[in-house]
Amino acid sequence: MSRVDTRCAPGLHRALAFWTRLHGVLSLELAGYFTGMRFDPGLLIDEEVAALR
Repeated sequence: MSRVDTRCAPGLHRALAFWTRLHGVLSLELAGYFTGMRFDPGLLIDEEVAALR
């Protein structure tokens, strides 16, 4: 059985978290789900990016 190299695990976790959170928000925005909610989706995207830093 081969060993798993765990040195890249933190970077992989960060990349997957970044991708899934931003992909979700951007998909909702592009599909128009935020229309009529009376808030700026750009602020939500900025907050998601800030939370991932």
